[in-house]
Amino acid sequence: MNEDIFHLGIKAIIRNPEGKILLLRVNLEKLTIKNKGAYWDIPGGRIHKGSTIEETLKREIQEETGILEVYSFNKLDMVLSNIRIPQVDGSFGLILGIYVCDVGNIDKIIISDEHTEYGWFNPQEVAGLLQVKYPPEFCEKISNWQKRVLPESGSTRYFVVSKVYNANRFLCCHDSIIISQPQRLVLLEVSNVF
Repeated sequence: MNEDIFHLGIKAIIRNPEGKILLLRVNLEKLTIKNKGAYWDIPGGRIHKGSTIEETLKREIQEETGILEVYSFNKLDMVLSNIRIPQVDGSFGLILGIYVCDVGNIDKIIISDEHTEYGWFNPQEVAGLLQVKYPPEFCEKISNWQKRVLPESGSTRYFVVSKVYNANRFLCCHDSIIISQPQRLVLLEVSNVF
């Protein structure tokens, strides 16, 4: 029986205050497969033996963007990549765990030699640019996810706070509701505050 081999990759979705997502253009010279061209990707890499998801996210975000602080991460999806990595006796697939990350200073992005440029893109652009590596279902999900999270013009965003990280620096909000007319908002329970 011929079994398929997959490597596990961990990817980070990083958003700026305007809700745009950070993408990195892959350096074609560093790729083992060049037939896809220099495509756009989100920061991340393969998990090393003995590493945790958190360690992998922090390492890859720092290596690929220069961002030093990762405060939290929440799983968005797990997908099978469209790209296979060649090896001597065939190829292996990539299973990608994708996490939404709250990070520190994003004013200055410093890319590694694995990438040639970076950009901040709106949800529609992201859905199109990620289609080389990610399945259509994920690209659609990210577009819909962004539409659900970003407020519509003229509406007010209220956050339900579930955790506070490093209270001296910022508040990490894990869920939100959007209302377009003044309404009374009652917070029934706040859990896991430390």
